[in-house]
Amino acid sequence: MIKIIVPILALASFVMSEESDNCSAKHGGSFFLSMGAVNMDIAPIKDLAENDKALRSYKYDLSNTLTTLNGLGFMWGNSDGVKGGFSLHGGYKRYRSESTSIALRDSGNVVIDNSSGKPVMVDSVMNLMVIPAYALFNFEKSKKLSNFTIYGGGGIGGGAIVLIRFGEEAAEGSAFRDDPLMSLDSSGGKIAERSSFAAAPLVVLDLHAGTSLSISKKFHIGVEGFMFGQYAEEGFLGAERGSFTQILPGMRIKFIFGSLG
Repeated sequence: MIKIIVPILALASFVMSEESDNCSAKHGGSFFLSMGAVNMDIAPIKDLAENDKALRSYKYDLSNTLTTLNGLGFMWGNSDGVKGGFSLHGGYKRYRSESTSIALRDSGNVVIDNSSGKPVMVDSVMNLMVIPAYALFNFEKSKKLSNFTIYGGGGIGGGAIVLIRFGEEAAEGSAFRDDPLMSLDSSGGKIAERSSFAAAPLVVLDLHAGTSLSISKKFHIGVEGFMFGQYAEEGFLGAERGSFTQILPGMRIKFIFGSLG
């Protein structure tokens, strides 16, 4: 965590030292929408998928770690000085397990085939949706160069990695449930549509830098690189798999509405 905190504190100190030089400058506010992607560290998710009783019966290909991450936020300040604001970010990545044969259950009891006396088996897959979500307070130091503005900054906040699992019969449509075994509903033999989730609360620190082009006085387009440092003290709640720290790099495009100051 020290490696994450020190750059944030150093950048914050630099930004605040420059604020007094810009107190008389023009200020403005802007709202932004962003679209991007982050390279997720899936080691804690892989550990959960291999060891948690709700997932270990299924095999996943977790090699693709690029995850969408979109956001929105508000910034206030001037384009030749200091800005502050807040932002919300969220994304998703879906992993689908290999097909696995499991026993069909009705109200927790294994369904027995009357003719063979053996359990009724169905081919099923387990979908795992990974949803990172963050809320941040941000600060930036910016410099305006003609129609371009360059900036760098950081942020601090919180968030969570949420995992939602839902199963479906391999030969048919989606069928949500709250345990890893297929189950029947009470109305006529259909797969019960239920799902469940796990979550890892996070402390999040952010470093970012980018540039924006002013299309007009009230509309701007930017490109930004960022890096999230995040720490989950208890890991995924209830899993007892331990804490984890992650460094996640990413890129995003920003659509900015309003005055840059």
